[in-house]
This record gives sequence, C-alpha cells and structure tokens, in this order.
Amino acid sequence: MKINIGVSDWEIRGVINTLLQARSNIEHGVEETVSILTKNAAMVAQANYGHMASVDYDNDETTGIIATKADRANIIAEFGAGDATLDPLDLFENDAKTPVYPGSYSELEGSGEYAETGKWHFGGRTYTEIEPRLGLFEAKQYLLNEGAQIAEEVIQL
Repeated sequence: MKINIGVSDWEIRGVINTLLQARSNIEHGVEETVSILTKNAAMVAQANYGHMASVDYDNDETTGIIATKADRANIIAEFGAGDATLDPLDLFENDAKTPVYPGSYSELEGSGEYAETGKWHFGGRTYTEIEPRLGLFEAKQYLLNEGAQIAEEVIQL
C-alpha cells in the first residue's frame, strides 16, 4: 500500500479516510483469514488421519484452534507406535502432554507386550509398528506454507 500525503486539508483528510478503510479491511480480513486457514488446515489434518482420528476446529476472530480428541488413538495416529514412533519435539515446538516413545502405550495403558517383546498382537495380527499419520504436523506445515499468501489474497489494502 502506498500513500501520498499532501499538505492541504483535503489531502490530509483523504489520507485519514484511506487509513480508516485500510484498518477496516485488515480487521475484517484477519477474521476471514483465520477462518479460512483454520478450516483448511483441519481438512489437511483429517485427510492425513483418515479413519484413525477425528479433527475438530473452531475460530474466534483472530484465533483458530485445530485439535483432535485427547486420547491415545490420536497420539498414535499423529506420532505412530512401536518401532515407528516419532518424538513430538522433532515435529512441534512443545512436547506432548502424555509420554510418547516406542512402547509408551504398551507400558502405560496396554498389555505391556510390546515393551517386553518388541511386538504386539491385535485383531489376529502381529505388529511391530504403526506408521505415524502426521495430521497435525501437516496442518502446521500448511499454515506455514500458505498462511501469508492467503492473508494477502483476503486482506485488501
């Protein structure tokens, strides 16, 4: 946005009106940008999770929240299980609120089979790992990669 300021009263009033319009566009544009980004990022997360987890989103003017239910299935969907378990700090700025490491579910809530033997049985099958789906990580990447461009398209200056 470029503004030329003259010294006459009408030029100064024109600049003030231009700035007031820009402020209005920014306020409305930020709300719309947050809404678009939150909804789209939630769709990215859900697409990665498939049937393993469900994603909810909510936004309130300048804040958006993308979240899964706080249960172990969603932790496994995001970070994997067994030999394929990823460290949350390799993907996010903050650690998970529950321990996440190979065997953590087995030790804390499960039968302990993986922790003892390096494998577990479920539904008649033997597992050593479940690959992470990275739904929230991919949603974060979407926000980082697309956020500025969408904001520029939505906020008209």
